[in-house]
Amino acid sequence: MISRLTQWLGLRLLPALGSHDKAGPVKRKLSAPLLKYFPCHISCREFEDFVYDYYERQLPEERRPLFEYHMRICPMCESAFKAYVHTIELTGRIFEKQDKMAPTDEVPQKLVNAMLAARRRTGG
Repeated sequence: MISRLTQWLGLRLLPALGSHDKAGPVKRKLSAPLLKYFPCHISCREFEDFVYDYYERQLPEERRPLFEYHMRICPMCESAFKAYVHTIELTGRIFEKQDKMAPTDEVPQKLVNAMLAARRRTGG
């Protein structure tokens, strides 16, 4: 019963205070204990830690609603997550095109040697 009440209260108070990261000093002082004592909310730092697991659907079921709730109330984290997803999609498209364009013939040994020599010269 207490955890449901705590969750209900936290879900109402935290959004009223706004984003913790953008809050002024008074709001930060008010929201810091709420973030600590209300298990219904995750911080921006925790959100960042869970982005990969959420995207890959490896985040435990009980954490998913907390992640999604934080994304709804924190525009900065929502924007960061959208940028993350966009980056993954673009990277996938780039490598998809490269795989299609990759030569099926063997690379001439002369070219491989020239590339290795250039790499050694540049320190790469």
